[in-house]
Amino acid sequence: MGATTRTSITEIGGILISASGIDGTGYANVTANSSGTIYMLDIDNTKNTTDVYFKIKDHGSNVGAGQTPDWMFKGKAGVVTSYVFNTGLAYAAGVSIWCTQMATVANNTAPTNAVRIDMIAS
Repeated sequence: MGATTRTSITEIGGILISASGIDGTGYANVTANSSGTIYMLDIDNTKNTTDVYFKIKDHGSNVGAGQTPDWMFKGKAGVVTSYVFNTGLAYAAGVSIWCTQMATVANNTAPTNAVRIDMIAS
């Protein structure tokens, strides 16, 4: 699959990142910005019967196994889990993302079935 970025979507955040089939390898610098703010995150884990862990690193290129995420969010099994950040999560170096079956830092095991994420940022 892949990650797509759209700009100028709302007044609160000008970037929509959508990634279907995100896995333990992930994507580097999905905002294509060196700094900004994340305002909203949806984790669509409707195709899995186990929880997943969506990880974000404030870095322009490092992503995946062995990296320590700056933020980690649980995607509950079988549902879409939404997170809204009132004042936003500020990043200073870029937004690199990946998704795994376990919360442990070194884990890069991809979810069994496709997970989709949508994120609004600036």
